[in-house]
Amino acid sequence: MRGPIGGHFTWEKTDGGPLLLLGGGSGVVPLMAIARQHAATSSSAPLRLVHSVRTPEALLYADELATLAKAPAVEVTHVFTRTAPDGWSGPVGRLDDARLRDLAFPPDQQPTSYVCGPTGFVEAAAQIVMMSHRNQRLP
Repeated sequence: MRGPIGGHFTWEKTDGGPLLLLGGGSGVVPLMAIARQHAATSSSAPLRLVHSVRTPEALLYADELATLAKAPAVEVTHVFTRTAPDGWSGPVGRLDDARLRDLAFPPDQQPTSYVCGPTGFVEAAAQIVMMSHRNQRLP
């Protein structure tokens, strides 16, 4: 893992996967570039995008994410931390260690993980990912 603080990160089809993209709020924006690149290159690398937002109204790219999630290798999960949409059957609340482990790839799959969002989200998510994937390959 690496952060874009003062820089940037990219993914190319030749980088392979699996890919774990964790976005908090507007932190999903740079991750969408990776998801779009994945789709544009018809990559078969498994990709999981987890977007944590406060409310359904704060969900960015809802239609595009629904379209991307139709690809065989792509999974999109929304995490609502304050209010969920009507009919939502999943939990509401911040990502914690157990929940993120359920959403992430098993460590033996050595996913490449990208985390972007508010500082608190990035620090917490990165720590959880690093602890559960100690031997993870760095992008």
